[in-house]
Amino acid sequence: MEWTKEFYSKQNQWSGVYTCAVHSAHHHNARKAAVAFGNLPHRLLDLGTGGGQNAAALAELGCSVSALELLPELCDFARTHQIENPNGALEVIQADFYAYQPEELFDALTYWDGFGIGSDADQSRLLRLAAGWLKPQGMALIEVYTPWYWAAEAGTKRGFGKACFEYDFDARGCRMLNTWYLKHKPEQFVTQSLRCYSSADLSLLLSSSGSGLRLVEVFPGGALDSQTGKWVEEVPLKDSMQFLAKLVKE
Repeated sequence: MEWTKEFYSKQNQWSGVYTCAVHSAHHHNARKAAVAFGNLPHRLLDLGTGGGQNAAALAELGCSVSALELLPELCDFARTHQIENPNGALEVIQADFYAYQPEELFDALTYWDGFGIGSDADQSRLLRLAAGWLKPQGMALIEVYTPWYWAAEAGTKRGFGKACFEYDFDARGCRMLNTWYLKHKPEQFVTQSLRCYSSADLSLLLSSSGSGLRLVEVFPGGALDSQTGKWVEEVPLKDSMQFLAKLVKE
């Protein structure tokens, strides 16, 4: 997992993807989370918050959000968000997942765009930690990448401002590979590698993890329309780039 700091730092330097305003996609995620949870949780932990956009959108709905992020520059940006809802609050915490020890337990947690960073053993360890951060019957929403989408996208190249990125897929390890580089310096690149899971794979991981978390529902995510080049927020699971897994602490 040593690649994470350099990748997310360089990706943001080249694209500004984590230091942007809260926009419609973040509000969509927050509304989708609220529907998935059923009742909006009072205290929520947002793991790997990046620039805090999803966390801020949830706080605007009325959650008290603790946003956990490893990179100090992203924490600084996340702290700039203004929360309009008087019932919501945003606290940004710089910490490593594996060293984090909250003073109070949470009603729920969210983890967007990051599950699968390490090995299955690393995911199992994180799930056990997550369960320990939640109250009894606490809920978690975890965004999980699907293997079928990323296998089909292997070889795709796209530009993003002054940068480019290219997708690949490690079939043996079932991992998506996302390589970013500057257009004028392709020899300088960073690569993201995330383990992909089907919902059946995730259920097996949960059952072997000893976390006490159970998969209760799956919400399909979105995909890029290959004809128009536009992002579609929700498509059938068989076409989804990712899904939201709703977990409950037993």
